[in-house]
Amino acid sequence: MVFAMAACGGGGGTAEPAAPPAEEPAVTETEGPTAVVAEEEFKIGYIITFASHEWYANQVKGAEMTAEEMGLDFILADAKNDQDTQITVGQNLLAQGVDVLIMAPADAQGAVPLIEEAMNQGVFVVTTSVLAPIQDVYVGCHDREGGQLLGQKAAEYVIANDLPTPKVLLVGLPALQACIDRSEGFKEGMLPLIPDATFIDVDGGGSKDSAMPAASDALTGNPDVNMIMGINDDSTLGGVQAYDALGYDMSTLIAWGYGLEGVAAKNELINPDSPYKGSLAMFPEYFGRLTVLAGRDLFEGVALPEWIAPPITLVTIDNLFDYYEQDGSDWNILWPAVEALGWDGKDLP
Repeated sequence: MVFAMAACGGGGGTAEPAAPPAEEPAVTETEGPTAVVAEEEFKIGYIITFASHEWYANQVKGAEMTAEEMGLDFILADAKNDQDTQITVGQNLLAQGVDVLIMAPADAQGAVPLIEEAMNQGVFVVTTSVLAPIQDVYVGCHDREGGQLLGQKAAEYVIANDLPTPKVLLVGLPALQACIDRSEGFKEGMLPLIPDATFIDVDGGGSKDSAMPAASDALTGNPDVNMIMGINDDSTLGGVQAYDALGYDMSTLIAWGYGLEGVAAKNELINPDSPYKGSLAMFPEYFGRLTVLAGRDLFEGVALPEWIAPPITLVTIDNLFDYYEQDGSDWNILWPAVEALGWDGKDLP
């Protein structure tokens, strides 16, 4: 299930992320995307949870790009979405003498022995997407606040366009608290503006393949659903495909995603015939960048907040090209625009 945390990473962030206070050591650079070369050479070990998932692939893309700019030795290992494998590859990285270990734990509690082993060897640990019981710095967004922002924007869209009261299919993943927070946050953001909105919760499993049949079952019994929100973009797209496969009128549907982690969601946003109206963007490339910069600062003795919250913002067709440029079938992040959103420094709860 952890690969579904591609857009289900917990922790951090506010609806309108602010740059850290002037007195707080900055993790990001202030003059665009070029990272400052590290004062000393050091080695980063980066454990990707699931290499084939777009969220993690894009996160690593940002991390590798940043490490290359800084002239760092960057070693990548794939945990293949398996806790035992993550421990094995992590121990291999420690044996290679890494100075910083970056990882999204496949299991928060299960990662503790590896984290403790690293710390006992003097290795700094940066976790991302999944908060572990211990780490030096955590990089992750605040899922409930993101859900609240998305729900508020969805309600404002309905009101501005004089649309019917929403009956929302929430394609969630109740096994993960971060995903529960997204769904509940969406309700909390919408209901103050549209108190009569109703919601149907379904376990979509976090992937398009599992979300489609789960959504189909729910939609069969609720043909009057007119809005779909998923805890990640795959969940939303699976719900939309199920709606279409049932032969329902697509012109009556509005869909919202969470994460904007890959190509498919961005392509939907530029499709004028798609019901996909927006996604709560988490910028996975920038997640990766911040983990490397945090690792650099830790290695150089810079004091950092316990929790670094990357920016989140609603992305629609109106501002998609402010943050990404289309390159054939791919999309490239526009670093200065995303960095200008700032990040938050927080204490862990």
